[in-house]
Amino acid sequence: MRYQIRHAIVKYAADLILEDVNFEIHDTEKIAVIGRNGCGKTTLLKLITGEIEMSNLDSDEECGITRAGEQRIGYLRQISFEDSNITAENEILKVFEPIFVCEQRMHEISELLQVQSDSKLLSEYAKLQSQMEALRGYSYRKDMETMFQKFGFRLDDLHKPMGTFSGGQQTKIAFIKLLLSRPDIMLLDEPTNHMDLVGKEALEKMLKVYTGTILFVSHDRYFIREVATGILNFEANQVKYYPVGYDEFLEKKGEVSRANDIKHEKTQKNEKQNLADKESKKQEPTLSDVFDKKTYYNPGKILSRLKQQLTKYEKMLQESEDRLAELQLQQMNPEIASNYEKLTELSLAIEQEERTQESILERMMETEDELFQLQNES
Repeated sequence: MRYQIRHAIVKYAADLILEDVNFEIHDTEKIAVIGRNGCGKTTLLKLITGEIEMSNLDSDEECGITRAGEQRIGYLRQISFEDSNITAENEILKVFEPIFVCEQRMHEISELLQVQSDSKLLSEYAKLQSQMEALRGYSYRKDMETMFQKFGFRLDDLHKPMGTFSGGQQTKIAFIKLLLSRPDIMLLDEPTNHMDLVGKEALEKMLKVYTGTILFVSHDRYFIREVATGILNFEANQVKYYPVGYDEFLEKKGEVSRANDIKHEKTQKNEKQNLADKESKKQEPTLSDVFDKKTYYNPGKILSRLKQQLTKYEKMLQESEDRLAELQLQQMNPEIASNYEKLTELSLAIEQEERTQESILERMMETEDELFQLQNES
């Protein structure tokens, strides 16, 4: 067990953001955090990083966070780079600062040993060599170049200033830095947003073989299906963990839904029987009868309508992604670098487009859930 949260409550002013959250994160797990917008998913990530604290620390109930030793946590949040003039190579090389510190000390010790032999220095040098191996200090440049190319870049792109890359490309560079830092627990908030197909495929492959633990918030059902080994679902007034992949999670949800349907059908059957006892002649279906799906609805038509709706959402998402890419391109135009009014306008438009995509992705997931349940029933 890497990480455990017990009875977590998070409040903001008078609002209850998280209520009695309990779950554990184990080695090598890849957990997708899903649920409607505004339910507290990002708040949970910030709780794990320590950016925010629980609101029930003074409670008599046993609550808190338990970590298995020192855990290095990597959190990819909204992308922002301090220096737009720095090259991609130098930006990525920041990840390897511990290696450079180690190299520098090894060089200093080597020079000292040329003058005198010292057992303490020799011992320190041996430890630094082991540390370099653990940090992959002898292959860091090859690791960087290999990963850079896997995300669809050319090697000569390493020498370009960060400001020349699009928003999507900068997102990929941020992922490259995070993956190369190899944290014990990786936290990702909507990792596939603004990512092109090459980037999504590269990220998916790398996360699937990643040996650390991953917790990611996403509405991308395909990405969840390919990567997740567990689902943390924000539903109703609780957070429930399912130690299964996405398809099995949908099946389990379908079982719950089916149990509710059976209960509903029994209720409807009793109501209809009571109605039959009171009236001898056939009547038009009541409102309760209409909601007896098994009797009155046409599964084929509903199935077709859901598929059409899913196709419509996919088209809407693609159109939104195209608009977002165009807005981000305009934002990087050097001709408007000092035009505060225009930059503000573009920034607001980008934020709105991002919210639009989140809404579309959420509706796509809901539609897919309904489609999955209906296909299982038919």
